[in-house]
Amino acid sequence: MASITVICYLFMVMAKLSFGVISYNITYEIRKRLYGTILVKNIGYFDHPENSTFVLSGIMQSDTTIINGVATDSIPPQVEAGVLITLAFAYSFYLCW
Repeated sequence: MASITVICYLFMVMAKLSFGVISYNITYEIRKRLYGTILVKNIGYFDHPENSTFVLSGIMQSDTTIINGVATDSIPPQVEAGVLITLAFAYSFYLCW
């Protein structure tokens, strides 16, 4: 029982770390693409007050924060619950067979 607990703990730590790395990479890629699209805009685009660099940077920061939150707070529990349910059913079928 103790070995199963240690193994489960190691899997949970690996899952948390891997989802952290995934969310960082997703956020980085989205920011890189957003900055790339802003760089190819016409110079007159930035003359309007709603298109100033400060406004665009704030919008990009809020959008990537939302995406980062989704990647780290909502997806890992769903994946963990799905894997645990699958393993529980497989183990119960094994015991009842």
